[in-house]
Amino acid sequence: MFKKITKIMDWISYALLIIFSFTMVISTFLQVIFRYLFNSPLFWSEELSRYCFVWIVFVGAAISTKQGAHIGVDYFVKKLSLRFKNYLGIIINILIISFLLIVITQSIFVVRVNMLQYSPAMRIPIGLIYLAIPVGLSLMLGYIIITNYKLLKLIRFYQGKK
Repeated sequence: MFKKITKIMDWISYALLIIFSFTMVISTFLQVIFRYLFNSPLFWSEELSRYCFVWIVFVGAAISTKQGAHIGVDYFVKKLSLRFKNYLGIIINILIISFLLIVITQSIFVVRVNMLQYSPAMRIPIGLIYLAIPVGLSLMLGYIIITNYKLLKLIRFYQGKK
């Protein structure tokens, strides 16, 4: 069941990353072409690139969570036994889940409020840019929950061996 959910989340994450990365690269490329070849810069390309970058950051953070690539201090954790590492991992993940739930609920409020404010150049609702926060953090939340489930399975497996 979690494999199917992970595949769906991976597909969404990588699709968003590809779309926003491609859009950012094309927008920047067009800006260079129009500025230097046609001497008429595009007024919207810098804004679009910035907004795409915001989405790339939050979705990329979710993928980094899945891969365990976020920075962490593990000097003392390395000295623990595997059993305690797993317990500590679950405790840390529960704290992260609590934090993510708070930020996601608050960011939804921010998105709703900012749907009435428009970007200066492209005239799109700023809430669409802020939507990157709940989307990216929801993906991160899903990956953390799946990681916790795997850690619980490991603990049960090792308890069954004794």
